[in-house]
Amino acid sequence: MSIKKKIMAGAILALTIFNTGSAVANIPNNIKLNLKPSLSFASYSEDFYEIKSPRNTNGFGYDSIFPSNIILEKTTAAAPIGFQIFCLKNANECKSKSDTTVDYSFRLMKKLKFVNREVNLAIAPKNDVGTDKWSLNVSVGDCEDYVLAKRSTLTKTGIPAGALRIATATTKEGVGHAVLIVRTHNGDFVLDNLTNTIKTWDKVDHTMIAISGANPSKWSNIG
Repeated sequence: MSIKKKIMAGAILALTIFNTGSAVANIPNNIKLNLKPSLSFASYSEDFYEIKSPRNTNGFGYDSIFPSNIILEKTTAAAPIGFQIFCLKNANECKSKSDTTVDYSFRLMKKLKFVNREVNLAIAPKNDVGTDKWSLNVSVGDCEDYVLAKRSTLTKTGIPAGALRIATATTKEGVGHAVLIVRTHNGDFVLDNLTNTIKTWDKVDHTMIAISGANPSKWSNIG
């Protein structure tokens, strides 16, 4: 092949990788390419552009790109007793789901901020006395009740239930706490009844202890 043809072929391959995030070529099966998929701007609606990232891309490790934004789940943990009782009474709220993440977008963040703020305003804070009770559809409650309300509301807006995780934690004052985690392709975001501000989990002041999985009955310790 002439030098001119080699240069043209290389340019075409480079443009293909840039536009698609992968090389279209006859590559032997025993060679694995770890090309970072490109982000693409989808068609916009209202006043926001939506940024999407490809799903289920081979060789794409979220924890290698956003190591501090993704909660690392370690050993198996027991679900809180109050949550176990809640699931026995509300099986539809505790079904196993296959979708484990939701695409990050400005529209998603707008929705999360709205729901977080509205639920925080709708429920008057009051700690349980004695047994810790997890309840849905209440006007007065503690952190777990805020979590359940936000999770239920977000699933009704179309966010996959498997991407909505419940995490137990302790505040910087050492008080037991619970928050809702929304797992996206751009990190794990925290919805907290103590603030209307939404941050990735590594930016909050809490010490995370355990988290539910896509199957809410399966919990893991946080590493």
